Amino acid sequence: IETMQATIDKRPEVVQCFVDGSAKGWYNYLYGDNAAANAAIKKDNPDISDEQIAFSIEQMKKFGIVDSGDTEKLGI
Repeated sequence: IETMQATIDKRPEVVQCFVDGSAKGWYNYLYGDNAAANAAIKKDNPDISDEQIAFSIEQMKKFGIVDSGDTEKLGI
């Protein structure tokens, strides 16, 4: 996640809400019910299969794309 320093300085609560929402979204996608998200992915990418999505999720978990480093101690 990137933003301008001016945005952080002027609207820190908005930035924090975005960061918190992103973390919650990723956690729910990887470990919760991701059916709605997968349907949206398939709508925008009709050639992708359920198997490809499942493989992608498996690889993100396997290689710590979302949850690794500090997130292992502090959460996503």
